[in-house]
This record gives sequence, C-alpha cells and structure tokens, in this order.
Amino acid sequence: MKSQFIKDLEPGTVVNDIFYVDLKREKDSKTGEKYVVFTLKDRTGTILAYLWENLAKSKDIKKGMFVWVKGTVDEYDGRIRIVLSEIERYLEKPAPEDFLSSTKHDVEEMFKELKSYMEKVKNPYLKKLLTDIFDDEEIRERFKKAPSGVKAHHAYLGGLLEHTLSLLRLAQGFKEKYPEIDEELLITGIILHDIGKIEEYEYEKVIEYSVKGRLLGHIVLGYELVREKIKNISGFPEDLAYLVYHMILSHHGEYEFGSPTVPLILEAEILHHLDNLDAKVSMFREAGERTKEKESVWSDYHPLLKRKIFIRRDEE
Repeated sequence: MKSQFIKDLEPGTVVNDIFYVDLKREKDSKTGEKYVVFTLKDRTGTILAYLWENLAKSKDIKKGMFVWVKGTVDEYDGRIRIVLSEIERYLEKPAPEDFLSSTKHDVEEMFKELKSYMEKVKNPYLKKLLTDIFDDEEIRERFKKAPSGVKAHHAYLGGLLEHTLSLLRLAQGFKEKYPEIDEELLITGIILHDIGKIEEYEYEKVIEYSVKGRLLGHIVLGYELVREKIKNISGFPEDLAYLVYHMILSHHGEYEFGSPTVPLILEAEILHHLDNLDAKVSMFREAGERTKEKESVWSDYHPLLKRKIFIRRDEE
C-alpha cells in the first residue's frame, strides 16, 4: 500500500513510493543536456518528476507502467515537482484503491438495491432481458466496478452503479404523477441506458477511454450489447425491442450532445432529464468538494458547465 500521496507532497518532502506513469518526455536543456520529465499520478492527482542524471535508468520505463521513485520535492515557477534520484519499474500489482478513486458507498448494497428495482419489472420479456444481462458474471462485475465518466461526473470506481441507482430513486412515484407512463419500460431504460460504459472506459490502472470507447462511444456500445441479448430471447416482441433501443439511443436528449436520435416517447424524455439532472448535481457537488480547501467561495472554471460555481460555506 502507498503511504505517500501527491496531494500531501510539499517542498522538502523526501519521496520514496509507487506512482503511475501518465506521460514520459525526453527533453534538451538550454545547455544541450538531455533530461527526462515524467507525469506521475495517483488517486489524488498528478505531479511532474524530473530525472537529470543516470538517464539510462529510465530507458525501459514507458507510459502506463507503475514505478518506484526516490527523490525530493521542490518548487519551481510556482509549482511543486519531484527531482528524482532513482526510478525503476514496479513489477508487483499495486492496490487499485491507491490509484483509482472509488464510490463512498457499499457496492454490494447498491447492487442489492438495484435488483429490488429489477424485481418491479413484471413484463416477461423485459424481465428476461434484465436477468440475462446481469446473470452474465462478466457484465455484472464490470457494471459494479465501472466509472460513469473520465472527468464529467461519477468519475470513480462504482460511479456507474451509483449514477444508475440515483436515477431509479429519482423516478420513484412518477407513475402516480404521470399515470400514462410505462413504468417498467422506464425502469428498464434507466438500468440499461449507460451499460455501454462498461466497455467505453478502461479502469484497471487509471480511468481513461478504451480504444473501442473512444471510437464508438457508450451509446452505440450499449445498444449493441442489449441488441445481442434481445436476439437470444425467443419471441421478444419487435416493437418492444425498438422502444428499449430508443431509450438507450436517445438518452442524451439532443443531437449536439451525441444522441443518435432525440426522445420520441415520454419514457425516453423522462430518462433524459433524470440523467441530465443527476449528472449536473454530481458536477456541482464535486466542484464543491474540490474547492473545500481553498479560501475562495468560487470553484475553478468548469469546462462542461461553462461557468464557475458559487460554493456556499456554513458560518463558523
């Protein structure tokens, strides 16, 4: 287990610990001497690390590896950095929680609650679809572990499950307010709308897009996964299949946000707004958490919200 994390480093700290190599660059100094700059990462952030001597030690070190480093933290041009004395590959498997942030909630308890919503689905075909998907051990375990984003919202292990469960909770009571909705279709759509994220992201060492995820995106990947499962369910009504596909394909709500289509049924419109609401609440919450240690009441500029967020603080 790591004992030193990037967020705790300050000038004068002697570093002797494991980090993930997010980037490696070879450079030339003003005097023509070569040196190597690493971007090192753990679950708390990133830091630059400079190797000035014995460059041969870094020859076999590449992006995506774990390394054991020794060095000292100093400050240059207003930023802290590590001046390395030693760096070598770390060949054992580090604890994932040292490098990837995780949900604060119990994953098994969350999944148990998710299953309670699945039990509300009585339509035999929708029920069979959900059962077939989550009886698949690989899908089930990846769904429990997957993040819901790289940076946007719920960008941590268990984030996808947490986000999905949040939507299900928000949708409770909608049938009483809007009796015309198909509640079972809405529940099914909520549970499956982001399932493509289990393949959109890599989340073993760091949370980042997979090649497949960047090329196709989670909407297409989710549609393909569900379509394959439906093809194997005998007698699944074609019209019902189209509605399930539509829930997945339209949940971003607008073409400009990557939706192949826009919501054309009430259940899809509700799903879109619930999804957008929970994502935005998460962005506000996470902006507030990142601003806690600052004296300012304003967050940093949020590129997705396109604004700074005012952080209310309790009077002391």
